[in-house]
Amino acid sequence: MDENKMVFVVDDRPELRQIYKKIIEAASYKTEIFPNGQSVLSRIAAGYLPDLLLTDVEMPGLSGVDLVDRIKRFHPTIPTILMSGELEPIEHKADAFLQKPIKITDLIKMIELKLVS
Repeated sequence: MDENKMVFVVDDRPELRQIYKKIIEAASYKTEIFPNGQSVLSRIAAGYLPDLLLTDVEMPGLSGVDLVDRIKRFHPTIPTILMSGELEPIEHKADAFLQKPIKITDLIKMIELKLVS
């Protein structure tokens, strides 16, 4: 694990953002949390790039699928993980998908896998 790696977490539910933040930071990664896709795009436009993006699919405004599409258009090497309580979207450009509820071990394993690949 590389404690200098930054993971951006996007979920419209504040309690889930905090849970993901605690889990990911406990695994020695830096974490920034965002309530929506537009706030992530603003952060990236300001020059702050994550080493990995973890985003919910269903959010008001910009969906996780659309967020990943936009990020991949300009930063195709940033690994992205979609997560949802629903079925995996048929078409998306994310590097991985996790079905909610997500086991902590599965989340960390996927993050580690995508950060080294």
